[in-house]
Amino acid sequence: MKQALFATLLLFSITASAETVFIKDELRVGVRTQPNSNEPPIAVVITGAALEVLEKQGGYLRVRTEKGITGWINQLYASPEKPARVQNVELLEEQQQLNDKIRVLEEALSSRDEQNVQLNKAVDSLRDENAKLLRELEQYRVVPEEESSLWLYTMGVMLLLFIGGIFLGVKWHRDRVAQRLGGIEI
Repeated sequence: MKQALFATLLLFSITASAETVFIKDELRVGVRTQPNSNEPPIAVVITGAALEVLEKQGGYLRVRTEKGITGWINQLYASPEKPARVQNVELLEEQQQLNDKIRVLEEALSSRDEQNVQLNKAVDSLRDENAKLLRELEQYRVVPEEESSLWLYTMGVMLLLFIGGIFLGVKWHRDRVAQRLGGIEI
C-alpha cells in the first residue's frame, strides 16, 4: 500500500513540473499513442517544435504538441535546448531589431548634434551682443568730473529760466488784464 502511494505521489510530482523540450537537428519525429516505436504515429513534429512534457517513461516522453495533440516520442530526439537553427533565426531577428533601434538612435543623435551646433551659434551670438552692450553701458557709467559739473550747472540754469519764465508770464498776464479793465488790478 505504501509503495502504491509512493508511486502515485512520484507520478504526480513528475507530471506537475511541466517542462518544455525541442526536437533537435533536422528530424521528423512521429508522435505515437503508446511509448513504443512499433505504434503508428498520430502526428509528426519537426525540428524546433516546442513540446510540453507531461510524463517520462522508459526512454519515452509523453508530450503535448503546440496543436494540442498528446502522444509519446523517443527521448533521444528531444532536447531541453532549442536547436541551433532555431536559435540562429531568433538571434537574427533580434539583431535586426537592434540594428533598427541603432539606426533610429543614430538619426536622433544626428538631429540633436545639428540642434546643438545651432544652439552653440546662437549662444555665441548672444555672448557677443552681451559684450557689446556691456561696453556701451560702461561708456554711460563713466562720466568725467567736468561733464558732471557742467550737467549740474546746465540743469540749474534751466530751472532758474523756467521759474523766471513762469513769474514773468504771470506778471505779463496780470498787466494785460489790468489794461483791459482800465487799470484795475485783480
